Amino acid sequence: MEVVLPDSESVPLHSNQFYHVCLSLSDIVEPNFLQNYIKKGFFLGLSICCKLDTENVIAIYGGEIMLSLDKDTYEQLGLTGTAAKYPPKGNRFIVRVNMLASSFIPGKPLYERVKWCFSDRTSPVHMLVSWTVEDQGENPLFPPKTIKVVDTLSEKLSQTAMEVLAPLINVKSLFDGDKLSTPYVTDLFNWIGCVLCRLQEVLIEKSTDHNLYRFEAEELETKLQRIMIQRKEGFISSLDILTSLNRLRERVKSGKCPWAILSVWGFEDSPVTWNNNEHGYNISGENDYVFVVLPNDEY
Repeated sequence: MEVVLPDSESVPLHSNQFYHVCLSLSDIVEPNFLQNYIKKGFFLGLSICCKLDTENVIAIYGGEIMLSLDKDTYEQLGLTGTAAKYPPKGNRFIVRVNMLASSFIPGKPLYERVKWCFSDRTSPVHMLVSWTVEDQGENPLFPPKTIKVVDTLSEKLSQTAMEVLAPLINVKSLFDGDKLSTPYVTDLFNWIGCVLCRLQEVLIEKSTDHNLYRFEAEELETKLQRIMIQRKEGFISSLDILTSLNRLRERVKSGKCPWAILSVWGFEDSPVTWNNNEHGYNISGENDYVFVVLPNDEY
């Protein structure tokens, strides 16, 4: 996750812990785990060392388990799913299990079927996991002792200040009538890409290297100014991203800066992407999105 601010101090970013664990999917649906970690707080999990286009991948988020499976594993698992959108060849399937559903309780047919399939038809999985809870009162230990912890990890924080030609971003420039201005948005997106890749030399008026490409955007009105780029690397929860976005909204709304940018670089082999959509690897697995925050709660 990266934050870009013009002529502004940095926003608070905190390093949180996450864990590399080895667990059975049946551990996740145990009654105590459901009660303590799934129904309370925000549990996040993603299988690792698995390729989305050729292997079995699992994500756990928002009380749901999503499995992206090859055809053989899907048929052996015994749970109902749907054909995957990516790749469109009918050889991958998506299974979703809503652990917050009223029918997903011990003793009910759905719960018992899922529990048996996870216990009998799946092998232990290596995953990255985290658990976020807003209530800082008395909470259970995480991870619980029933789950094998391979490694304890921390998110990495860094920041960079650069002087570059920065655009004067405003709502009027973004729209051509009632529709987004494609040329302007394209130029802005390319500028954001150069900033996030730290290509300062191509974003200044004069470069010492005359053979170096210089970024030019006919649609953007720019001025030379200082910008601050903050980066957080690790297994970042959507609650953390939302908190950062709200801080940027408040900063822009207060007039401390005219705009702010929040960019999220998702895992290439995650089966899910923004807005709970299915993710496919396609060409190179891009799983990214960007918020451009403007005054009056406009984006």
